[in-house]
Amino acid sequence: MGLSVPLMIRRRTDAARVRLHLDERPPQLERLLEITGTLDHLTAPCDVRGGEQHPGTG
Repeated sequence: MGLSVPLMIRRRTDAARVRLHLDERPPQLERLLEITGTLDHLTAPCDVRGGEQHPGTG
């Protein structure tokens, strides 16, 4: 459940064309995101103005 929440939030912010920014991530979260391969997905910038989705942004 711990990882599903940030992934769900990212999907919802993308749909709402709002940028998600994870600031001051604790080392444990950083490691979890690296191990699961979701670091780039959750930390990559998103183009919220044009409504276009780019690879790795949800």
